[in-house]
Amino acid sequence: MRKIYIFITIFAVVGFLSSCDMDFLETKPLTEFSEVDVWNDPALVETFINQIYWRLDEPFSNGRLKSNIVDEGHYRGNGASKNFNNCLLTVDQIPGWSTPSRYRSWNDIYKTIRYCNIFFANIEKVPFEATLTDGKTLGDRMKGEVHFLRAYLYHELTAVYGGVPIITKPYGLSDDFLIERSSYADCVDFMVSELDLAASLLPETHSGDAKGRATKGAALALKARVLLYAASDLYNTTVFPGYSNPELIGYTGGSREPSAGQLLKMPRKRLSISACTVSTRLSRLQLIP
Repeated sequence: MRKIYIFITIFAVVGFLSSCDMDFLETKPLTEFSEVDVWNDPALVETFINQIYWRLDEPFSNGRLKSNIVDEGHYRGNGASKNFNNCLLTVDQIPGWSTPSRYRSWNDIYKTIRYCNIFFANIEKVPFEATLTDGKTLGDRMKGEVHFLRAYLYHELTAVYGGVPIITKPYGLSDDFLIERSSYADCVDFMVSELDLAASLLPETHSGDAKGRATKGAALALKARVLLYAASDLYNTTVFPGYSNPELIGYTGGSREPSAGQLLKMPRKRLSISACTVSTRLSRLQLIP
């Protein structure tokens, strides 16, 4: 008799579960937006991009600005900043760099780059309208912004570390996380290509709530800065003769000086001058609203 009751109970439970609506297992969170929600709503995508802007390093949130990690500030109470001033640096530690500088460390910048890569991995899913605002569609404007932001982040990295790993996709758990550093020259080429894309997608000026976002002029100005850095003595002369990987800290070939027959090759100084000229002559140039 006990076996009969057990069988009846099992059948009843199975019947109950099969008749239930199992959707409760896929309950939509009420306190946060899901990934599906974000990439189906242009407004949420814009908020996602706002987070990338917010993670950029800026000098106004640490009280003393950044004058205490260069030689223009009087305040010297921060020991890490004093060590930075005195070049007491190691391979693994740049004192004062991450403390007074929000989101400027290696780990934080690559985390922000990951957000850029997540954007590009999902942007084609977003149902954008074809309406033009300031001469550009919302989708194009957003792509231009994130190309600009990713180039800016790599500029921050290369200015401190030289050649770094160029990562353009969001890694998953099964991916190989070991990637070699790219040469300084390859990093410059990558930043320039990103900024050329950004300039082609961004408007010259923004209106309404979009004021303050990256513009075409900002992309060209950053491109000029990248190329000016690349044409400087620091990256075109031998600084550490015994270093085994000189390609990581500067150019190891090519020319930065214009000479006969090099007009089409555009050596580095000519490239930087050309970029500066284009950025400053851009009609209605808007860098800061």
